[in-house]
Amino acid sequence: VEKEDPPLPDRYLGYLGDQRGALAKAHYKISRQDPWNLTAEELMSLLRALTDDIIGSRPDLAEDISKRGEELHELRKTKKLAETNFRKVKAMYEASKQPNIQAKEDDKSSSNNEDSKAKDQE
Repeated sequence: VEKEDPPLPDRYLGYLGDQRGALAKAHYKISRQDPWNLTAEELMSLLRALTDDIIGSRPDLAEDISKRGEELHELRKTKKLAETNFRKVKAMYEASKQPNIQAKEDDKSSSNNEDSKAKDQE
């Protein structure tokens, strides 16, 4: 014996959520006004509901999106590692230049010290 679902209350908008929410407002506006009158928030809520509907009805699509998300995560990890290694190599390269400058400064200071010692001896 099949039971019939009880009738829904008047103005029931279960899928659309709260009547003050963006999705319910967008649904109301789009049925009575020009779609160009929708706000960005209402458009985004309609788009979100549409994509949720599509993904919910197509499990293969949901699986493909999930795989692509995992691939993107791996690519981001690889990129971050490459950037870290690049910064390390760059820092080492820049550091290798610094001792040459430091050595020149040491040579100058040591020659200045020798000159001052020579003057003191005179």
